[in-house]
Amino acid sequence: MDTIEMKLFLKKNGYSLNHTIGSGAYGTVWRATSNQQTSPCAIKIVDMSRMCAKERKLIENEVEILTSSRHPHIVRVYEVLRTKRFMYIVMEYLKGGDLIDRFEAKQMTELETANIALQLFSALDFLHRHGIAHRDLKLENIVYATLPNEGTQVVKLVDFGFAHRFTLGKKVIQNCGTPYYMSPQVANCEPCNPFQVDIWSVGIILYTLIVGQFPFYGFTRRGVAHMVTKTHPKFSGGQWADCTPQFKDMVASLLRKAEEGRPNASEAMKILQELNCETHLQQVPEYTRKHSFFDNFFKRPFDLILSQ
Repeated sequence: MDTIEMKLFLKKNGYSLNHTIGSGAYGTVWRATSNQQTSPCAIKIVDMSRMCAKERKLIENEVEILTSSRHPHIVRVYEVLRTKRFMYIVMEYLKGGDLIDRFEAKQMTELETANIALQLFSALDFLHRHGIAHRDLKLENIVYATLPNEGTQVVKLVDFGFAHRFTLGKKVIQNCGTPYYMSPQVANCEPCNPFQVDIWSVGIILYTLIVGQFPFYGFTRRGVAHMVTKTHPKFSGGQWADCTPQFKDMVASLLRKAEEGRPNASEAMKILQELNCETHLQQVPEYTRKHSFFDNFFKRPFDLILSQ
């Protein structure tokens, strides 16, 4: 089935493809319009014939979780269409770019970072209460539904390819995700609480948004694992000097080596809600982001993604 046939199939179902906005090994994401709504949507077209049985199971699992997870900070799937070869996942169109896109423009302030954190923990609290762990939280998988010049900034979780349902309290060996965001338990291939792995990953994201580089990094997976398990992130000097002690303590609590020492999503939300960051940050200037390790990381040719 070529592009013309895809367009004809979708037209029969009330959709018109506009232009591509992304592509991967098994398909393409298009910006599209629907006869049923005025706002644009996104359609992820997946070539199921190019997938092995395990990969098809993963995409089916992702679709099942997304279609059953309605939350203001989780990308919404409207419907799923199928032919013998292709799956068409119709979802909301997120126009604002991901966290990396925004971070390239300027350093994040504590208030901006805390606002992002509240939205992430709201989504995670919902998922975790329903026994779902995302398992691949990272800057690229947090996307803005709003443009920078709009008022309230809204972010949403995307890419649930590794998401999975777990029994609360059960520990598992997790062998998926992205190394820079992996917890000490994942790095050591130890049984872990998958929900607490998500919490750790949010800690990595928040630290990176404030400082401008990952708290743990290396040029190989083994090097990253050593940093994650043997070293501790710094919370002094630089941008941390302009953050409240309460906010620093909250981020530090997310990055505690022992899972038992980290708050859950609900507890982290309460901590953030209790922080009165706004008064402090009214006097803090916006930063023009300086060159750092973080800039070069995304230009490297190597891929450190773990396989499931």
